[in-house]
Amino acid sequence: MGFGTLLGFPYIKFPTKLPYFILKHLDVNTMEVKLPNGGVIEITPSKIREVLGIPMGPMSFYAENKRLKSNSVHCKFMAQLSRDVRKRTTSSLSEIIQTSEGTDIIFDLNFLMLFANCLGTCRNTAMLKYHVLENVMSSKDIPNIDWCIFIWNCIKESKQKWDDTTLENWYYGPHVTFTVENQFTENVDVEGENVDEQVEKQAREEVAVKEAAAKELAEKEDPEKAVKEAAAKEHAEKEDAQKVAKEEAKKKQEAEKHQEALKLKAEQERAQKEAEKELNEKRKAAAKELNEKRSKEKAEKEAARQAEIPEFESPSIQEKPFGTGKDIGEASIENEIIEGKRKVKPSIYLKSSYNNKISNVMEALTEDERLLAYSLFSMEGDILDNVFDDGKGTIVPRITMQSLSPGVLIDSLVIDAFVAVMNEEERRKLKKLLTIGCNDQNEKKNLNKQIETLMGILNKDETSFKLRDVKLVFFPIIAHKHYYVIVFDLDKGHAVILDDSNSDADYEGKYKKIFDFVREMLVHFLNRTKHPALQKMMKDAPVKIAKMKWRTKENKIDCGLYMMMHMEMFEGEIGLKWKTNILDERNRQYSEQIKRMRMRYTAKILLHDANKNSKMMSDFAIKFDEEHNDKEEQKKMVEEAMIRKASEEKH
Repeated sequence: MGFGTLLGFPYIKFPTKLPYFILKHLDVNTMEVKLPNGGVIEITPSKIREVLGIPMGPMSFYAENKRLKSNSVHCKFMAQLSRDVRKRTTSSLSEIIQTSEGTDIIFDLNFLMLFANCLGTCRNTAMLKYHVLENVMSSKDIPNIDWCIFIWNCIKESKQKWDDTTLENWYYGPHVTFTVENQFTENVDVEGENVDEQVEKQAREEVAVKEAAAKELAEKEDPEKAVKEAAAKEHAEKEDAQKVAKEEAKKKQEAEKHQEALKLKAEQERAQKEAEKELNEKRKAAAKELNEKRSKEKAEKEAARQAEIPEFESPSIQEKPFGTGKDIGEASIENEIIEGKRKVKPSIYLKSSYNNKISNVMEALTEDERLLAYSLFSMEGDILDNVFDDGKGTIVPRITMQSLSPGVLIDSLVIDAFVAVMNEEERRKLKKLLTIGCNDQNEKKNLNKQIETLMGILNKDETSFKLRDVKLVFFPIIAHKHYYVIVFDLDKGHAVILDDSNSDADYEGKYKKIFDFVREMLVHFLNRTKHPALQKMMKDAPVKIAKMKWRTKENKIDCGLYMMMHMEMFEGEIGLKWKTNILDERNRQYSEQIKRMRMRYTAKILLHDANKNSKMMSDFAIKFDEEHNDKEEQKKMVEEAMIRKASEEKH
């Protein structure tokens, strides 16, 4: 980013009296500090560059097209802050930075916001100013922005706003002012005195002059003037008392108005909640009535059909409403479905045809899958709504789940939600998937702490029985914004790495450090739980790196999707025995398959029984389809929304 020189900068060593000395002698028209002995310090952007070492690029800090509040980056940044505006301070932002475990555009904005609010534009409050969020569009722009001009303007504006005529002449400008001046004060001849001594000397001289003038004036004044002053003082005190009384009355009146406003607001909120409750009850009643009506019609038509069909006939009847898993070409929620001589009305709930079943990468999307994915990728709805909650701690908001949209790097929380779904399906099988959060590789993290985290995860899952009934253990890894999977076969004592990236990096440089850490953590866990596979896993068997024919060279975005497919489809065999039907990236149907699988996994995660909010998402999708009932217009709108989302993520 170009701000490395700020690390270890000795801010706390600057003299405390230096700021006011500089402010008093700073001429904002020429941006020069004129010292009492005739010396001059010139403040320029280039000198700020020499002192702080921050970037001085060709771009202006203030962007022509500012970032909108509806932008996804703006939403992500604001989502990490407190909802209470008064708690959005530099201190809270500093705590967020210290707990960050990765670097992305949000981390960059956090650092720049702290830099600009502490070392640039300062106020007499710790609350944040959002000029960085509005003007810095991309991480690539940061080193190309002229930060020195920005600081130079901050210094100039802070002096213009400083009032030196009052007793409490506090200065709220940037501390950078003092660092710049302190750096160059050493190069100016101040007749052998340092700045602190000069300031103190000048202050003493000014006090002495004022005292002498006051003494001389007092000697010349006559008694009549003293009487006048006493009367004036009494009058002033009386006016002050009246002023205080008026202010107290005004405060009391404002407090009463505030209480009335709060009361009115509370009544409005109560009325709104009651209205929402009544509306929800009406919707539930309407849905129940519709379901009963359809059930009654279904029963009547079935009875009529049975009366028409001879006893020896046994026609094949298959309903195709929402939730049947039929292809888009075979199912339609707009029309009644005719089979034989009866009509079947659609159900009012969506469902994934791959619930408790391995996803097929070749089959076309069902109508339910398409509709659910479209409703999410339309980018409609509250971005902070929790669309996935497994009831065990894995919660994903809408804006995060929307990273499944084509062309966007899938968020790690989405992977954790998929892991929760897969573990629900693998209850009676021999696979165990772990979340990304339990194996984040950080050299500074204590190994025992990682083991305790792993044990905590497995102890909550009674079906795993501390991995006693598990054959394959999956560790999803994210390193440098790239996803891959490490799989341990406890029966054979082997390990394999499943990575879609076909890069030139070798094992030592790309995998070894992380693999050794994960393997050591697993061995410690097996030893602590006295697992029968301990001796097999302690053997120093070389890890295998699967050379799948569908590995990619160009695709750098869909590594998260490949991780999900690998975790679902891998059963322990690699090479020719592992068949997935995943296409090569050069295949003409490749991009369509990738898009289809993103939509399929969206439906699988959100409509799965493991998701406590699956009904909410089904209702949202059905409502979305009713509001956008023109299929062509609906498709066009969603396609445009997905393109915008991908474009925003790139920038």
